[in-house]
Amino acid sequence: GTCGRCDGEGLTDVGPGGGREQALRRLRGGRGGGEASGGGRALAAAVDLKEAGDAAYGAQDYAAAVAKYDAASQLDRAYLAPVANRAGAYLKMGRWRDCQRDCARVVAAAARGSDLHLRACLRRAVASEKLGGAEALRAGLAALDVLLKSQPGHPEAVRLRAAVEEALGGLGPDAPP
Repeated sequence: GTCGRCDGEGLTDVGPGGGREQALRRLRGGRGGGEASGGGRALAAAVDLKEAGDAAYGAQDYAAAVAKYDAASQLDRAYLAPVANRAGAYLKMGRWRDCQRDCARVVAAAARGSDLHLRACLRRAVASEKLGGAEALRAGLAALDVLLKSQPGHPEAVRLRAAVEEALGGLGPDAPP
């Protein structure tokens, strides 16, 4: 089965949990620039925008969510939660290439095995399956392998991996060896 919290994706929510202050403390850890430099204000504004995007996403207003997540990402480029969540909104909108682009950014920058990283892997695979084509499908398989290494037996990833392998098999000479 799937849980309602993750909208069937089988992973925990993206972004810091436990409220705004905890999110700000976690995001400041290890980063340069404090309140005096204005970095804290930009980050606080980015967190506010991400939360507004989350509210729009929850209301199924995906275009508004994308706009909020984009604004949050512009304020603090190192803050990956709005990028990961924007990928989810793009997925809901059927904007597969935009979803893949955001997922690639998160996969490259997020800590390997983190919730952000794993959710980006799954979303990238879903978008890849929708796009089709050997290159996209191979990227989807690679993302699924990362997810399944961390969460063996993840039901959605297992199902999706079988579907992607089947699609690759149907490509004939374009399929991987």
